[in-house]
Amino acid sequence: MALTDSENPSNAQRPVPVPPSASRSHIPHDYLARLPALHDEAAENLRLIGFVGHSAHAACLLMLGGAVTLLLGGGTLAGNFAWSVLVLAGVVAMTVPYIRGPARAPFRRIRPQDAAADLRAALLYTGFAWGAGAFIALPSGNGAVLAVAFALIPSVLLALVLRDEMGIANFTAPACILAAMACLLRHGPGGTIAAALILTAGLAVIATAWAQGRARPEMKLPHAA
Repeated sequence: MALTDSENPSNAQRPVPVPPSASRSHIPHDYLARLPALHDEAAENLRLIGFVGHSAHAACLLMLGGAVTLLLGGGTLAGNFAWSVLVLAGVVAMTVPYIRGPARAPFRRIRPQDAAADLRAALLYTGFAWGAGAFIALPSGNGAVLAVAFALIPSVLLALVLRDEMGIANFTAPACILAAMACLLRHGPGGTIAAALILTAGLAVIATAWAQGRARPEMKLPHAA
């Protein structure tokens, strides 16, 4: 005889009592309706974690680009040193969210949105610091082609690495504007064409990044009744 069998045959026919609330318990439809939005929110948080996690790669690219600029540029020793300090400060500011971010320190309760906001602010400063190199670290006169590469190559590379429309715009806009101003002021007649090319290509980079951002689903959680 199994342990679950009853010795009294009459007990086998006795129904098991069910609480009255058990038959009425169900999952509210509002909770089910929130599941797709919660999925999109989790996907956005994962994207922001990846954005912060790739900031170290972006910082390495800027350091490499800065070294190449100093080798090819025609700035003075004092100007190159000043620009190096400005860019290095931006690189350090970019790595701080990476070190303190949720990907590296998940138990510090740092929200991905906060880490991403810090990185975007660092990219805005770094964009101005990088663009200042068009006045400080690049040669005047016939350096229009070098100025175009100086502004656009880092912008495109960071766009490919970071994949965040706000962060890309924060770096690309000031870097391209300052480089275009340097072309107009320092590179003679050819500087006008170079400035137009820089501004057009920079706007295309920003527009492409924003178009990709608009393609992501919006996160709007419905209110529970």
